[in-house]
Amino acid sequence: MTRDRSVDLSAIREGGGGLSIRRQQLLAALLVLLAALSLVRWPIRPSAERYELGKIQPTTVIADFDFPILKDPTQLERELKQKTAAVPASVARADSALAASGRRMDALRSKVAALRRPHKDGDRNELELAFSSETLIAMLIAPRSAELIDAAERLIREVMQRGYVSNEVAGELAEYAQVTVKDPLGDATLASSALITAERLRELARERAKSKGLPADALAEIALYGAVPNLSFDRGNTEAQVQAAAAEVDRATGMVLKGEKIIGAHERITPERLRLLLSYEHWRGQKGSTAWFKRLLPALGDLLLILILLSAFFAYLWHHRRALLDQPDDLWLLTFIEMLVLVMAAVLIHFFEVPPMLVPVAAVSILVTLFFDERLGMAATVLPVFLVGLVAEGGTAFFAVVGLGSLGAVLLTPRVRQRRQFYWLLAAVPGLHLLVLFALSLTEGTPLSTFVRNALAAAGSPFLATAVALFALPILESIFHRSTDLSLLELSDLNRPLLRRLMLAAPGTYHHSIMVGALAEAAAQAVGANPLLARVTGYYHDIGKIAKPEYFAENIAIGRKNPHDKLAPSMSRLIHESHLREGVALAIESKLPREVVQGIREHHGQSVLTQYWHKARLKDPDARSDDYCYPGPRPSTVESALVLLANEVESSARSLEDPTPSRVKGVVHRVVQDNLENGNLDDSGLTLSDLAKVREVFTTLLSGAFHGRQARENPKRGDDSKTTRTDPAPLPRHRA
Repeated sequence: MTRDRSVDLSAIREGGGGLSIRRQQLLAALLVLLAALSLVRWPIRPSAERYELGKIQPTTVIADFDFPILKDPTQLERELKQKTAAVPASVARADSALAASGRRMDALRSKVAALRRPHKDGDRNELELAFSSETLIAMLIAPRSAELIDAAERLIREVMQRGYVSNEVAGELAEYAQVTVKDPLGDATLASSALITAERLRELARERAKSKGLPADALAEIALYGAVPNLSFDRGNTEAQVQAAAAEVDRATGMVLKGEKIIGAHERITPERLRLLLSYEHWRGQKGSTAWFKRLLPALGDLLLILILLSAFFAYLWHHRRALLDQPDDLWLLTFIEMLVLVMAAVLIHFFEVPPMLVPVAAVSILVTLFFDERLGMAATVLPVFLVGLVAEGGTAFFAVVGLGSLGAVLLTPRVRQRRQFYWLLAAVPGLHLLVLFALSLTEGTPLSTFVRNALAAAGSPFLATAVALFALPILESIFHRSTDLSLLELSDLNRPLLRRLMLAAPGTYHHSIMVGALAEAAAQAVGANPLLARVTGYYHDIGKIAKPEYFAENIAIGRKNPHDKLAPSMSRLIHESHLREGVALAIESKLPREVVQGIREHHGQSVLTQYWHKARLKDPDARSDDYCYPGPRPSTVESALVLLANEVESSARSLEDPTPSRVKGVVHRVVQDNLENGNLDDSGLTLSDLAKVREVFTTLLSGAFHGRQARENPKRGDDSKTTRTDPAPLPRHRA
């Protein structure tokens, strides 16, 4: 029975912080539902959006009750600012600060007196003063030192009587023109600029020193040392006064009486009429004259539409993309992309009040197509198009313009092979938007002003969508460890540090990897897999050999002995197995995509190291092949399986002594058949038809490559002549 040392994928599928995959699917559906609900205009307040300036009112509106006419918001805001700006800030005086300042100055005098007297060396630290040398000289040696301290103390007292504030409090009071100082002897209102800060105290000290003939810097330093801020900002009292002042502003400019006509049918809504209508709607909401359940009905309809659309979308995924739903990383990636655009749509429409046509729906098209494929890109795009179009009232123009433009983005995105090629989308999709919009405008007879406004939004949407996609793409690649063709193209650069390191440390492995990548890419193209992913995985599949390159046949120079000749078979097996672990560790350290790491782990499947098993049987006939298997797991994707096959056929063909086309074909067929029989391809998704195409591609490429090599090495020999072998010694068919 074969020993199963493959990685248990159930732990991955049951990931997500201990949640089962079914619970994760329900949670993802719930999060998308919540994001979609953000598009709904819930009737928290009565809506007045049906009234728009310049529109024709279809029906007559009569007041059901008396109500005051609300002021124009701009006028009301201006009056509020004028009223509240006149409110002085409330400042409290702390009497304890003066006493604290006195204690500081008394302590200073005591230290100065003590320093003037002889003292022991041990007392020096206790008597040190944190002043500049000039100030210390002025206090201790200068003849007018006592007068200097007295002048500082008088200045401090004067300043604190006027009000001394810290820099922090001064910054808070800067927005107020006046302040009211609360004092037990009576409140006083003065300009906020009259309060003394540390900088102002320094200036006053310099002026006082100049008039008294004292050292200015010393007097300023002593005054700053002794002064204690005695004013604090009473924010609560100030805000209460501001609110009281704002409450005094009249919000109304007149009254409308019950039964009075507000606007007649077929009349244009002027600014004055609009103010009356908005005031009426406001007071109707306050009085609750509109039945709540009637206002709730549109929101309930939107909710029903959302449930229907989400059910249809998840039903499509359940029946046609079940593997995606069962893979947590893919599930959450798709969920995040949908949520991102739906929440952005809600923010843009509800908070910034932009036209729905500006919503970057095409970001879903671009991101889903890059991470998955075009079919899922189209299905994922339909959801936000219908949600914004129906729930956010995007209208017919939105469906036609944004819907067709987003589908166009799906078709164009697979052609994007470099990040700068995103700008092709910025030319094609806006052009499609404007063309469709122009056709609709001709059909419906849209006024020129409306067409221009819609055209600006339609042209701006692809730019915003592309910006969102470019910003989100590297973040999503990093979070979900996924790759796109853009990141794979960057990884296929042979000047990447990891590949250059492989080239320098293990040149034979490097050239083998380049050939494996080319074979896997061609095979992937033939069977409809991802050629770029297959090539990149082939480039990196053997990076683990960097750790011990000299133990692998392709790196053993001609004339040197194989180091495995001196090792026990079990030790050789461990060394060959270790290059898988080393490769995975290097790939994770270098932040390679999940698919590439997976291909590195799986590129030997559970093949038997036949050479070392046979060697072990020479010593122990009972040696089991199970003990000389690679740990697996078997390839779980088409690309990983193609890299496995390319790795084995390239190694086996390279070890042929006379690589004729027929021998190369035999090697390819044998390698494919062996892996088919030992189960390495069971989980890959490759069909027998695919394998036939793979055999044909491998045979064609290897025959051409080795025929060219054979001709270069033996330009004069015929087909039946003998050759001098220059390749490494042949190894059995399951190689490292």
